[in-house]
Amino acid sequence: MVHEVYRPVTSGEQSLSVAGYPKAVVQTPIVAPTEAGFAAIITVSGTIKNTGYDGDLSVDLYDILGAVAVDTKGFVAVAAGATVSFSLTGVMPNRDWGLRVRGYHLEPDGPIQGFKIIYDSTVDVAITLIYQVYTSLTLLAMPSVKPGLDYTYQGKLLRPDTGTGIVSQAIILERYEGAVWVKVGEVITGTDGAYSKAIVSPITPAVYKCRSRFAGTAGYYRASVSGTRSLTVGEILTEYSYPLAGAVVGGVGTLITTRQPVVAVMGTIAGAIIGEVIGRVATGTLTTPPTVTASKCPVCGIELGVAQLGTDIKCPECNFISTWARR
Repeated sequence: MVHEVYRPVTSGEQSLSVAGYPKAVVQTPIVAPTEAGFAAIITVSGTIKNTGYDGDLSVDLYDILGAVAVDTKGFVAVAAGATVSFSLTGVMPNRDWGLRVRGYHLEPDGPIQGFKIIYDSTVDVAITLIYQVYTSLTLLAMPSVKPGLDYTYQGKLLRPDTGTGIVSQAIILERYEGAVWVKVGEVITGTDGAYSKAIVSPITPAVYKCRSRFAGTAGYYRASVSGTRSLTVGEILTEYSYPLAGAVVGGVGTLITTRQPVVAVMGTIAGAIIGEVIGRVATGTLTTPPTVTASKCPVCGIELGVAQLGTDIKCPECNFISTWARR
């Protein structure tokens, strides 16, 4: 839009038209990233102010090294003294990127009323190419659990260079089974890079290796894997001690000790109890019940002590009860 201003003339003079034009002044600060990975979509936004007459204004995003306009905003009618917002985008090249935001308007050019671009103001923006950001993934220790109960993967995804958490990234949860790492779940990091997810433990008692894994993102975050954590699933390993006395050996006591998972030795225990009863009937000492000496608690590691066979052995620290003793 051109604002025409006329001055008075005397007889014999020609009329003279003096044009007034808008003026696009780019305002600061400009909103733009300071760093980005290759092929990332870059957004540069801000406002331009018309410091001239009413008219149409525009703005573009110019690649200084490439000498080409990356993006251009269409002309918008802006009143004198008013401002208008803009948002321009581009794809990050494989180099540091020097950009220039240019505000401009059009003016007539030549006798046939062509137009030329008049750049009123510019603001430069520098974006540093990040070849790849290193990441660090943590995984907290896991307590022992009974078969089929939940255990939890917990940790954080961090940038080692800044110590800040990396948000909205997928973390793959894995458990080593057989000879391969098996995916057992997936979770998205929160605002501080933290993640947490409960997973059902296997039903087979064993010690399992667990880890978390971040696959990385194309052109920006590097992949990382947490340290390995051990997960103990199953019953307490116990040490059973009792004298066997039988009619065959004439009441001579023999000490038998086994150290195996509970289910595996139930038959042995039953046979031992029968032999114990026979021996004690023969020797008249049936009134003294056999005893069991438990090993360390797998949950907290303390010694469980000695108890009579047929009673519960409860850990005084974490209240874990040896399941074989429930009769």
